[in-house]
Amino acid sequence: MAKTTREILSEYATHMGTGHCRLVPLSVWEALVSQLCAVEGEKGGQAARPEGLALLKDVQAAMPEGLAPLCQWRAKLVEPLFGNPICVADIKGRARELAALRENDAATPATTPATTPFLIADVRRFGCELSPACRLGARLAVDADPGFPGFVVVGIAKHAHPQIAEVVETAAVDADSVQAAPGSDEAREARRTSRHRANDAAAVIAAYLRAHPKVVQLRYPGLKDTEQFKISSTQLIGGFGPIIDVQTQDQPGIWRRLEANDTDPKQQILKLVL
Repeated sequence: MAKTTREILSEYATHMGTGHCRLVPLSVWEALVSQLCAVEGEKGGQAARPEGLALLKDVQAAMPEGLAPLCQWRAKLVEPLFGNPICVADIKGRARELAALRENDAATPATTPATTPFLIADVRRFGCELSPACRLGARLAVDADPGFPGFVVVGIAKHAHPQIAEVVETAAVDADSVQAAPGSDEAREARRTSRHRANDAAAVIAAYLRAHPKVVQLRYPGLKDTEQFKISSTQLIGGFGPIIDVQTQDQPGIWRRLEANDTDPKQQILKLVL
């Protein structure tokens, strides 16, 4: 029997480590995020996107009177895996840093936006999953589901500021009004299985590359003797992601990105050209 939308959102809430999740139209979410920042993320500053302004005005027009728009807040947007060469975002560490800054900002009235940014964890891009991002300190976490094209699933942490939570609630749709696409339960399970297989294949490929005479540097979150491993092993679930970055003797100083898939890792290794 197919799951209801509320049941699916409940599963995401458990995964993200928060009390509840909401479905937000993708276009509205992108508009909100584009105005939250020039995004202070792992990739550095990013300018707000002008195309989001009209959508943002529509969102603000629907907000209850007196509700502070989300764009008055500052945010730091992080992904579980980012950069080149690949790195792992330390959600818990950044949350601690911001908590310390927030203590110094304690004089700010609770009804006004804080000067200290809050964390948003975006787990859509890479084929791995962030372990409960909201439990680690993110105020919001966002994922995508194959059953709801055109929407994102937004988890709201229990410790999120009430006005942040209320803006997301206002932007969200009524879960009872949206039905998951037919076959989405199977698609969700197939995606999860594919991710795990790709992550397992990446571990095999990384082990092979580490011993390869032409490889001079290797970046992969699952390498146990690296500083990143402690972060990776506590924050990534379902594997360490499918991404492997390498430098070879032929191209020193240039990182080459490999992305494992869910097929036989031995066959993927045979197709490598180093």
